[in-house]
Amino acid sequence: MVFKAIYDILSNVTAVTNLISTRIYNVNSNQEANSPYVTVQQISNIPNVNKDITIGLRTIRIQINIVSSVEKNVNDIAAAILAALHGVDNVTKGGLSVQSIRYENENDAFSYDSDHYTIIQDYIIRIKY
Repeated sequence: MVFKAIYDILSNVTAVTNLISTRIYNVNSNQEANSPYVTVQQISNIPNVNKDITIGLRTIRIQINIVSSVEKNVNDIAAAILAALHGVDNVTKGGLSVQSIRYENENDAFSYDSDHYTIIQDYIIRIKY
């Protein structure tokens, strides 16, 4: 569900699409996906339950995996995604009312099996229902 909002944002930012086109995948990439690409997965979804037991807000943690065979590319993509997502406030994207997106954490990795660099970014997203 939150993937649609993230895809809507990233696929409409030229600084991102110039680097990865629209190779933005939900959870897992196609095994034949050309590098560089990005995968998005939901890590947690915590509801904020109101007094009347309705859910008015959700706090969702997502992880974005940025993958490239070239180290400079993975760093450039990570910077473009950070600029595109961090600080997004009060917009409707992918049919969801996004209250805020905040950057939380970043790690890097290298896969010797696939010979790819990876940067893993975590974001906290608040969705209003």
